[in-house]
Amino acid sequence: MFFKNCLFFLIFFSGISGAYEVDLINSNDLFKYDSAIPEFDTTYSTEKTTPISTDGLNQSNQLFNSVKSLLAENSQGLEAKIKSKLTSQGVGVTKSFLEKYFPTVEVSYTTGLYNKPTTGVLVLAPLSDINDIKNTIFTQLSAFYRDNRTTVNIGIGYRRLEFDNKLLLGANLFYDHEFPYDHQRTSIGLEARTSVGEVNFNQYW
Repeated sequence: MFFKNCLFFLIFFSGISGAYEVDLINSNDLFKYDSAIPEFDTTYSTEKTTPISTDGLNQSNQLFNSVKSLLAENSQGLEAKIKSKLTSQGVGVTKSFLEKYFPTVEVSYTTGLYNKPTTGVLVLAPLSDINDIKNTIFTQLSAFYRDNRTTVNIGIGYRRLEFDNKLLLGANLFYDHEFPYDHQRTSIGLEARTSVGEVNFNQYW
């Protein structure tokens, strides 16, 4: 009876030990399998991504718009300078050319409201002997452009010096024509000038 109990005890103990060893081996195998997983796989799932901030994009857009506005202002200023330079050159060339044929020349170019140009050319030429300072007969021609209108003026005048060249007396006749509206006007004028003042009379029809 004693031997039967001892044999049963050994068999029971052996069974428990065998079961324990199997469980231990299986646990080690599972542990080794888990440890073989690459580290980047385990850390990848826990990595946090930082959202892109829009502050940098807004600052870049503001800087771009500022540079664009500055370039636009500079280009406008450069364009104005070029126009002014070309206008000055054109006026000078025109005046130099007309002075070859007329002793008195006036050439003007201005820009008024909304940059609308106003131009004018006036020439004055003597028709009498230039050495006769007491009596002068002259002609005056002019053309003016403004607001899409061109006015041409043609006139003839006479002036005489009296009282030791202290008094100038004169008379003139002019004709004006405005294009494209065909406005016409004729005028006659009288004048008296001294160093103190002057008196003018003009009649239009």
